[in-house]
Amino acid sequence: MAEKNSVPRWLSFALLLFVLSIANLTLAQTWGNPVWSDEFNGPQNAAPDATKWTFDIGNLGVNNEIEIYCSNPVGTSPAPCNSSTPSAYQDGSGHLVIEARNNGGTWTSARLKTQGISTANFQYGRIEASIKMPSATGLWPAFWMLGSNISTVAWPASGEIDIMENVLTAPLGANKTASTIHGPGYSGGNGISKVYTFPNNGTVSDGYHIYGLIWSPYLIQFYVDDPTNIFQTIPATAIPAGTQWVYNNNFFLLLNLAVGGDWPGKPDNTTPSPSQMLVDYVRVYKTTTVPGPTMTAASMNITAGGTGTSALNLTSTAGTGKVYLTCSNAPTNSTCTISPNYVDFTNSSTATATVSLATQAHTSTLRRNAKRVWALVMFGGTLFGLWLIPGIRKHRAGMVLGLILLLLPVLAVNACGGGGSSPSTPAPPTLGGTPSGSYTMSVTSYTVSGDQSTASVAVTVH
Repeated sequence: MAEKNSVPRWLSFALLLFVLSIANLTLAQTWGNPVWSDEFNGPQNAAPDATKWTFDIGNLGVNNEIEIYCSNPVGTSPAPCNSSTPSAYQDGSGHLVIEARNNGGTWTSARLKTQGISTANFQYGRIEASIKMPSATGLWPAFWMLGSNISTVAWPASGEIDIMENVLTAPLGANKTASTIHGPGYSGGNGISKVYTFPNNGTVSDGYHIYGLIWSPYLIQFYVDDPTNIFQTIPATAIPAGTQWVYNNNFFLLLNLAVGGDWPGKPDNTTPSPSQMLVDYVRVYKTTTVPGPTMTAASMNITAGGTGTSALNLTSTAGTGKVYLTCSNAPTNSTCTISPNYVDFTNSSTATATVSLATQAHTSTLRRNAKRVWALVMFGGTLFGLWLIPGIRKHRAGMVLGLILLLLPVLAVNACGGGGSSPSTPAPPTLGGTPSGSYTMSVTSYTVSGDQSTASVAVTVH
């Protein structure tokens, strides 16, 4: 007989289900502790950690900005950089201070980067910074990334990811930030961008806000204040046709406070000097392995020239997050697409998508006909050439002989049946379009950890 204080069987079963659900979530998307971070816990007035940050110095000649960037220690930084008024330092209270200062009409500031730091060369993950920004005319604070190959391929082929930037001019303002990607063919004013507006009349300077992204193969997601507060998702299919997705490579981080430039305009007498951009921390997370979903797809039967579709059913663990989908191994002269091109397992364990294959119609031109056309072209060209010879035009016999010679290529083509076939057996058609046959296409998924899964789609083209 069971004891009176034993746990009821139904409650044990419920507890087991709860534990299993928690276990599944930890297998889905668990970020854990940062794999790289700077908490800026150095002593007051200490320089930024040189094992984590380097500096750009001078006026970089970009965007018509007017600041002189200074390093700390000042080193080779040009005047008016001064070690007594550093442009980047730790405040002793757990913050990095990036300071823009007007030095008699010349503004100084700082631009920190992880370029050249082997431990801070990143590919994929969750990256965020907690920042309190100044809000004044002519200031341009930003937290962003550049492709690590920029020294060899230059910008914008390297790619740029602006996690956050702010100015007071439109379309932004004190209560808005922008997140943007720039690449070859869609850079500058043509970058793929979205504006975030703070709720409840919040502003960039009312306190520390978290600006971050979740970055995985072929997919970038931007968020503010919480990783679940994703306000922009950019898949690889969002870039303009004919351009390149350049964000599957390594990138380095940048923090800077620019002054002036084409976008914010010049500072004026309302711009505080100094103006400070305060950074509480910068953190980079890597999730545990997130397996790709289980995928099944129906077969397709298509008549060349038509479009076939297949229902793709996906199953994963709730909490996996967004998963990018792509297809490959499509038949010659056909185009495969998937809609939607990413699915979301944040709150669900199932999803569906549609795989479409657009094919090209067959052509029916015979090889014999092609050779006949070529022979006629030769005939016309030779006839014209002979007509230019005065002697031929004056003698009837010469004309007859010339015509016989000209007809020989056509007669030879007909006699040979168009290149190898007998007259009674026409040559097989040389078909264009999508060839008939049986094919196996592949659908590949990419999770937030970069892990993949695949499914096969059987295709028959008639």
